[in-house]
Amino acid sequence: MINRKNTDLKMLRSSIYRGGLALSVIGIIGMLGYGLTHETVAVAAEKPPVYEEDVYVLEERRVAEFQPVIIEKFHEESELVVCSVEATETLDLKQMGILDWSILNKTQTLKYKGIGTFYVDLSSLGEKNIRLDDDKKAVIIEIPHTKMAPVEIDPEKFEAGETQKGLLAFGELKFTPQEYNNLEKAVRSRIERAVHTEENRKKADDNAVAEMKKIYEPVVKMIDDDYSVEIEFIR
Repeated sequence: MINRKNTDLKMLRSSIYRGGLALSVIGIIGMLGYGLTHETVAVAAEKPPVYEEDVYVLEERRVAEFQPVIIEKFHEESELVVCSVEATETLDLKQMGILDWSILNKTQTLKYKGIGTFYVDLSSLGEKNIRLDDDKKAVIIEIPHTKMAPVEIDPEKFEAGETQKGLLAFGELKFTPQEYNNLEKAVRSRIERAVHTEENRKKADDNAVAEMKKIYEPVVKMIDDDYSVEIEFIR
């Protein structure tokens, strides 16, 4: 009877030992499995390296989507007029008589009105003048500063005052064709100086930026609505 009890006790102890050993093995396997799983997830979450040359190639591809359409637009209107400025110039003419006696002199006032037109020359622009700023979602177009076209004298606004004559002076002032040409050159030069001021040049440049943005932003948005247009002057 006593031997049977001892045998049962030994069997119980053996079962407990085997059960504990089994649980320990399962725990170790579980920990190893967790570690492997955790490591796998960590590796999968890592992003592939980004190389500078890859970014450059991507930007080149993106800007190439915009360049052809913009350049075609350059060719459609290679000289973009942005503003015109009118100026008036007055000339007091005097035709002297013999010995410059006042009684033989004639004088007349001529008033000219001329227009100076400012424009942007787009004819030489190309791919090098178009770039992207992906951070700002902008297509940047570089343009030259505005130029002024030759002054145009408006013949319809020309005014000739009444000829003032000395007591013994008769008839109107008379000039040779060469003298008239010299007069016109002098007037044109004066109007050009009056128009081509720093203030007017700045105004023309400001208008150029506004006009370019107005024209080219819809072109860019047809390709990618997320992008806007920025205008810079060539340095």
